[in-house]
Amino acid sequence: MSRNLYVLTEEDMIQIYKTATTTRDRFIAYLLYETGIRLSECAALYHEDISWNHVQRSHSLQLKDRGRLQNGGYLKTGERTLSISSSLFRVYEEYTMVLQQHGQVITGHIFVNVRGKRTGEPMTLKGLQTLIKKWQRATDFPLSACILRYSHGCRYYDETGNIEAVQERMGHDSIDVSIERYITNRNEDIMLR
Repeated sequence: MSRNLYVLTEEDMIQIYKTATTTRDRFIAYLLYETGIRLSECAALYHEDISWNHVQRSHSLQLKDRGRLQNGGYLKTGERTLSISSSLFRVYEEYTMVLQQHGQVITGHIFVNVRGKRTGEPMTLKGLQTLIKKWQRATDFPLSACILRYSHGCRYYDETGNIEAVQERMGHDSIDVSIERYITNRNEDIMLR
């Protein structure tokens, strides 16, 4: 029996972006889809983790082990650096401009509450889960943090054809996990369709 998940299409992502009502939410959706990071890793991100590499002339996202944070964020596996697109970085810049317009200081956690009595406080892991459930209710396809992550891993393997690169990017402890998820189970699922 296959444990595969739904693989999001570009059309699905357009629908999610339309459902995401704030710049912060669009950035979260884009980040999860483009990088495949876990939701707990998303909650653990700080502004200092996004940078420009002058030598390679590229943007990157550094996943750092800070232990379990008060908002529920943590790194499940080891630290790693992921390249990110300039378009994702532009969405990040748009988000930080909105934060500055609302008097937020651009330090600490990237994702903060933008409304209510907890405005400015770090988004919790539970808050991120609730946001994705909200998107799920507004779409006509399966959606979860796992589906966003799985979709990225499938796309990344399709683009690179390199399972070792997938293992590194996804932060799997073992290459066997990557092979099982992105080659074996996916091929079984495609044959069943």
